[in-house]
Amino acid sequence: MPTEEGSAWAHKFEDCTFIEISAKLSPNIEDIFLHLLQQILRAEQRKASRPPPVATPAPQAVPTTPEPEDNKPSGGKKKKDKGDCVVS
Repeated sequence: MPTEEGSAWAHKFEDCTFIEISAKLSPNIEDIFLHLLQQILRAEQRKASRPPPVATPAPQAVPTTPEPEDNKPSGGKKKKDKGDCVVS
């Protein structure tokens, strides 16, 4: 990737740094790993300092009105309909 393209891509993000590296020549390899570890540590510290999220109750399924006996298919089995359950 050209340097200009990598730099432009990194600037699209709020907390992103562009560091040019080369696996073949090894410049900045140690720097990029140290920078990455520092970002991970900062993210973990922010996560640990946030208050725990407030638990919200899970949505409950609301059954629909059963079908009248004359609408059931033969064999005594209820036909399945997409509207059998409403989640609110």
